[in-house]
Formats: sequence, C-alpha cells, structure tokens
Amino acid sequence: MGVSNSYLSRTEVQQLLGVNPFGLRRLVRKYDDFPRPTESPKEPEEVWDGFQVYRWAAHTPEFAHRGAVLLRPLPEDVAPGRWAGYKDTVRGPALDWHTALGTIRLVHCDDRRVATDIATEVAGRGNPDGVAVVCALYGDMSFHGPALVAADTAHPGIEYEADWGDVAALAG
Repeated sequence: MGVSNSYLSRTEVQQLLGVNPFGLRRLVRKYDDFPRPTESPKEPEEVWDGFQVYRWAAHTPEFAHRGAVLLRPLPEDVAPGRWAGYKDTVRGPALDWHTALGTIRLVHCDDRRVATDIATEVAGRGNPDGVAVVCALYGDMSFHGPALVAADTAHPGIEYEADWGDVAALAG
C-alpha cells in the first residue's frame, strides 16, 4: 500500500489526543492496546507511529473524535452524501462529496503522498471548502474497489488506508 510513514514525538501525541504528560502516562496504563513507542530511523528520542496512534484513537470511544475520520465507526443510518463538484488541485483533478462526516475530496492521482500534499495545501489555505479528508486513488485493488490513501485536513501528515466501501456509503 502507498501509505507514507509518519512519526510523532511525545508532545505531538499529546497534542493529537488532547492530553498532558500525565494524561499520556495514564493512557498507557489504562489501555492495553495503546500503541507503544517505536524506534525512529532518524530521531534519538522516543516516537510513535502516527498511523497507529491515529487508528487507535478512531477505535477508542473516548478519543474517536480525535482519530482518523474514515476509521471512526460510521453513524447509524448515514444519509447519502451530495455531489459538491469538481476541483483542480495541485496534484490533479478531484471530486468533492458533502457527507455526514464532512467533505471528502477524491483525487484522481496515484502518486505517493498525494493525499498528504493536498490535505496540507487545503489546511494551509484555511480550508474554505470544508474538506475533512482527502482520498487519493492508489494502484492496488481490493474486494471493495480501488485502494485509497487518506489524509485528514486536521492532521495532514498522517496517512492511512481508507475503505472504498465506507467512502461509497458516505457519498451515497
């Protein structure tokens, strides 16, 4: 899969989860499945795999609102999304869909880091279109359709694999 690795420092994990140093220590003790620090190829300090922390948050009710948008449980009886039009982006054409989770921007480009690049650009412009997440097609195929690499505009440096079935359900 074309997801780029990202590492978070202790401070960045605390910011992502909205906890202080004591709160982070509490999480490590409270949740057996809380991601453990890993060794960074470049940093001498303790770091965490950004994707693992972001995924953990999405699946933990107390932190779901801080986790990856497309990895959170879908709302019951999700209303179909609305087509919001075509956009030119710095990395190619995109289709926007207004959904129950916010606008999803689907980019038709399978280069590496496309989702991160566009999510960063959108966030840097103040996000005038209300884009919650950017999904970029990737060359793989799964049982549900093309593989999608996603990056949320709230944390554009953390990429994750989105499920085409979830995106289709949200878009309607």
